Amino acid sequence: MGLIDDYSSGKLKDIMVEKVDKVEITFSHVIPEVTGNVLISIITLIYLFHLNWKLALLSLVIIPISMGLYLFKMRNMQDRFDNYVKKNATLNNTIVEYIHGIEVIKAFNQSGKEYGRLVRAVKEAANSAIDWMRENVFGMAIVFTLLPSTILVVLPAGSLMYLNDTLAFDDFIMIMLLNFALFLPLLQAAGHMDNIALAGKTFETIATILEEDDLIRPETSKQEIKHYNIRFTNVSFGYKEEKVLENIDLDIREHTVSALVGPSGSGKSTITKLLTSFYETDSGQITIGNVDIKDISLTDLNKIIAYVSQKDYLFNMSIMENLKMGDREKTEEEIKEICKKCGVHDFIMSLENGYDTMVGSKGLSLSGGERQRICIARAMIKDAPIVIFDEATAYTDPESEELIQRSISELIKNKTLLVVAHRLSTIVNSDQIILLNNKTVEATGTHEELMEKSALYRNMFNAHMEYKDEVVS
Repeated sequence: MGLIDDYSSGKLKDIMVEKVDKVEITFSHVIPEVTGNVLISIITLIYLFHLNWKLALLSLVIIPISMGLYLFKMRNMQDRFDNYVKKNATLNNTIVEYIHGIEVIKAFNQSGKEYGRLVRAVKEAANSAIDWMRENVFGMAIVFTLLPSTILVVLPAGSLMYLNDTLAFDDFIMIMLLNFALFLPLLQAAGHMDNIALAGKTFETIATILEEDDLIRPETSKQEIKHYNIRFTNVSFGYKEEKVLENIDLDIREHTVSALVGPSGSGKSTITKLLTSFYETDSGQITIGNVDIKDISLTDLNKIIAYVSQKDYLFNMSIMENLKMGDREKTEEEIKEICKKCGVHDFIMSLENGYDTMVGSKGLSLSGGERQRICIARAMIKDAPIVIFDEATAYTDPESEELIQRSISELIKNKTLLVVAHRLSTIVNSDQIILLNNKTVEATGTHEELMEKSALYRNMFNAHMEYKDEVVS
């Protein structure tokens, strides 16, 4: 799943929607029509050889001449076509980015500049299409002009053979008629040359996703997980060429609360995504209950881990339907009971339609804090033995955060909890705090231990508390 982050939303839209749509055109129209027309020409040519092999050969004389001129004229077509594809990909990215960022553009009064960038992308895409078509027009004009002119060679030769009594009159007439029929299908097939070139590039682009490395996991787990101790042993990972984690070693005991802290970019969220198999480690081993996660089926892994990310996501359904995704087998009454324990029931009931309230696309009809609270409740409904909170309360106000912390404390008893936090005041009671820095684990211990032995942690905590005091005052 992590590979998706390497693609912009515009590029994904282009590949998965527009490119796939063009594949349908290729299979349903281009391939059948080209194949059919070429076969017609081949059958016609075979019959011409049956009637008179000399005139049949003369019918083919013009083909190498026209194709040679065509290829000479089209020698730069690939470069122009590649430019056309590149400019259209840029246009897709620009359009999607412009739409997604319209609020920021308006807020910072950048409408003129950003709209100008969009206009330039549109014009460059249009000009690249015109350049490509202009190249095609002259090449295709050569083919469409020269191929039908074969009759100018066959007609005088056939007339001479008829006058010399070496060709019957009815064969002569049939050969003339077939010469017209010989190249018409080829011309129709040639009309699809640009579509064929586009199809080749389309398949190549789609293949960039299809050829990405698969996440190799067994259909069924190779070993039974008997406990939920988590261990990272000499784990390294990087995004393409950039190393994020190097030789990470850490132990997380079951039924404990562990917190991941550290400067931005130190790899806190990456550790959670490696544990959930959103990414694959470059080296090293991750185990749950002494079982390598590579030997655990994704179905089993997903059952034992509830993951709440900082990118909370709700589907365009009712709140109840979104909550049911945590566990489809739970009744609505059971779900409401858990929501009460999570401290979100009253907030949901304050909405106009309660649990039947539609959250809108991506949950945008709710505030960021409200979306996060529903996502946390959904994770609690899953009732998994391992719970991961990756900045799960980043958008909640302090009052709501305190309510959530207090509410879920009972629900996470006897669970293995891993928390990624920037608000260090919320994790001071953790059983273990893991300090990440410079791509590795710099220190581990309780809050008191780290305050004593780690200058980095002490500075981070003091800075957080000073900021918190300023906000409160």
